[in-house]
Amino acid sequence: MKIFIVTQNAPMYLAGFLDDLLTRIGKTPHRVVGICVLSPFFKKSLMREIRERYNYYGPVDFFKMSVHIAKNKLLSCVSRIVPSVGCHSVSNIIRRHRLHEVKTNSINSREFIDYIKANRIDLIISIASSQIFKTEILNAPVKGCINYHTALLPRYRGRQPLFWALLNGEKETGISIHEMDEKIDNGAIIVQRALPITPADTLHTIYLKTLGIGPELLAEAIRILGDDCKDRVANDASLATYNSFPTKEDAKLFRSRGKRFF
Repeated sequence: MKIFIVTQNAPMYLAGFLDDLLTRIGKTPHRVVGICVLSPFFKKSLMREIRERYNYYGPVDFFKMSVHIAKNKLLSCVSRIVPSVGCHSVSNIIRRHRLHEVKTNSINSREFIDYIKANRIDLIISIASSQIFKTEILNAPVKGCINYHTALLPRYRGRQPLFWALLNGEKETGISIHEMDEKIDNGAIIVQRALPITPADTLHTIYLKTLGIGPELLAEAIRILGDDCKDRVANDASLATYNSFPTKEDAKLFRSRGKRFF
């Protein structure tokens, strides 16, 4: 299959995830022929996004996050000169794996849809995409579009599912790879795996757990689609819960329950 990835320029965890995934795909008959890197700001200005993140993390954890991002940006620059440093940004990934980058302001634009059709892309994989896929782009690839979501669907649809699972005292979370339709985090589940949440876990350690198995699970979903296996798990909308980005009050409640970001 010819695979195309739609993602965002996220500086925290994405580079290692993509490096692992692309290495795994490289060992299969399938190939990733291109990538589109969207803005991570969900139609917001940079300053508004920074304020929202500051309210979310609070001053101490916002500083920790900023240090982590600054370190990754520095290592990303060094990696261009010393490749052995590894991949620390999506731009590093594009260079290391020699991906063709397609730039667009909208994945639903006529130009982008025409590109997918003209190049007979078999499958689009959405990984932390910051834009909603509409009907025409969903139907453009031969085998459609699939999404990587860090929750045990149908529960915890929407943004920041790991935060909400930790806040609500869940004993487990997980990863779901599902077919996409116009509804958010809807569509039949191709493969799913649970992950335990321990009392010692922080939001950061849970993210690291998902990074440990996420690429493997996506590679399995690609194998299933490549083999034309039709077995799916229902993503029952009647059981669905949905959350938006946490507010300042949600973050306060998170801390009051003894939960930690880092």
